[in-house]
Amino acid sequence: MAYNLLEGTVPPGLGNLPFLEMYNIGFNKIVSSGDNGLGFITSLRNSTRLKFLAFDGNLLQGIIPESIGNLSKVLQKLYMGGNNFYGTIPASIGNLSSLTLLNLSYNAITGEIPVEIGKLENLQMLGLAGNRIFGRIPDSLGNLQKLNKIDLSGNELVGGISTAFGNLHSVLSLDLSNNKLNGSIPKEVLNLPSLTTIFNLSNNFLSPIPGTLGEVKGLGTLDLSYNNLSGFIPPDLQKLQALESLNLAFNNLEGIVPCGGVFTNLSRVQLEGNPKLSLKIGCGNAQDHRRKPVKVYVSVGVAVMATLVVFFSIVGWVQSAFPSRLLQVLDPELLLLMHNLFHDGRNINPEVQQECVITILGIGLSCTMNSPDSRISIRNALHKLKAARNNLLNHVPTHQASKY
Repeated sequence: MAYNLLEGTVPPGLGNLPFLEMYNIGFNKIVSSGDNGLGFITSLRNSTRLKFLAFDGNLLQGIIPESIGNLSKVLQKLYMGGNNFYGTIPASIGNLSSLTLLNLSYNAITGEIPVEIGKLENLQMLGLAGNRIFGRIPDSLGNLQKLNKIDLSGNELVGGISTAFGNLHSVLSLDLSNNKLNGSIPKEVLNLPSLTTIFNLSNNFLSPIPGTLGEVKGLGTLDLSYNNLSGFIPPDLQKLQALESLNLAFNNLEGIVPCGGVFTNLSRVQLEGNPKLSLKIGCGNAQDHRRKPVKVYVSVGVAVMATLVVFFSIVGWVQSAFPSRLLQVLDPELLLLMHNLFHDGRNINPEVQQECVITILGIGLSCTMNSPDSRISIRNALHKLKAARNNLLNHVPTHQASKY
């Protein structure tokens, strides 16, 4: 029943389906009304065989009930993102011991991350992005050794990164950007061997960039922008042969720019906002580049200006649609494209499609915040749109991805 225009509330009687294994009403116009608007969550405790539950991308609102911890013990995937849930994350969610995916992104959730999430030892994907979660990242997340993707971006988290993150040996993508984290980046995090997709720590971190980052061989995207990092760019970053995007903008870096590895293609490197950095290629054996400054192409500036105009236009439109016509934020062509990707022999996983759409929906929601301090920045909006596109195209065969 996902991706329709279903309206109204979740029908009563779900508790009468004890053999239900999958319930997916994602991306509709379903609302919750009255004191028992989220009562369907409680009623689903009788569906003891439930493995997949998705009601993301709707107009549901309210406090997530503690009874969510009474759902099926075999529940593996829980999608709740892109609604308007508020209040705190119930500690009882730690009872769902079979969960492999938990997505609560792009709601209005507050409070701290409950330490009980650390009990979900089978969890592979944790999405809490785009909420108003505050406090420190609990050490208990270090217990989730099967995690391959964690996204805590766009919250109000403070303090440093726990060294317990060094236990996440399976993590492929780590995004802690757009929070209020500070201190130094622990070496335990920098030594994670499996990071291959995204490593985004855009916050308020101090200290030089550790040279040990050059040992994370499979890393594709590294974003350390908008921190207070100082010192020189480690030459070892040239060893990251898989690196396709490097963002070191707006720090306090100095010295010369290396020229090997990702630095050979300066369109993939962002270095602006480092006034002490010498924008000249630093290779002693590259005579023709030694005096050649990094070029800032006019086309990039034009593209950024055009993007700004479009972005601010979208903000007004999203605000006018919020909340009753929220799904109008999504271009129908997007849903049609993703439908075709799945049904035209390209075998795009529906979960990948859902993740892409919920990211775009969440950006729209974040742009409508009344307080300027709560709105997502243009930089982070563009970053997340690009990441969503790349994630989708990573699942399209190479000979077909070029079409998009």
